[in-house]
Amino acid sequence: DVSYIWNIHDYDYLSEKSSRMIDSAEQNILISGWQQEISVFEQSLKNKIQHNILVSMVHFGKTNTNIGQVFQHPIEDTIYAEKGGRGLVIVIDSKEAMIGTILNDNSVEGAWSMNKGFVTLAEDYIKHDIYIMKIVKRFDDLLTEKFGEKYEKLRDIFNDKENP
Repeated sequence: DVSYIWNIHDYDYLSEKSSRMIDSAEQNILISGWQQEISVFEQSLKNKIQHNILVSMVHFGKTNTNIGQVFQHPIEDTIYAEKGGRGLVIVIDSKEAMIGTILNDNSVEGAWSMNKGFVTLAEDYIKHDIYIMKIVKRFDDLLTEKFGEKYEKLRDIFNDKENP
């Protein structure tokens, strides 16, 4: 039943499920994650690209990876502090999604589903991060001038203010 949302609490299961999802991709893969997790899937992702599967990722932290289209997130330390750990979101073929947070002790709070609402939420999350990364790449000087060094005023969703 695709309406189920399965909870994930084990890091090894999160990694294993992520690998199986990537291996099952037939059209495209969207990923948002950190080097610790993405490095586990690196070869599988390369294999998928060789089979004309599209890959786009938001990468938190420093990376030299060129697997598919990579968008490096510029404020990973701020995100880590806000979330209390590393995030991992994977969407396969707009049909299944997994969302997880890997906490400081390597425990996991996550979920997997084929529920269309869940999948759409995860997919939109990654796409919107990519939209922002494209804007940041092209307008970083203006954004830091208007919103602060780490975009503090942009990230304040309860106020619509900028630097004078």
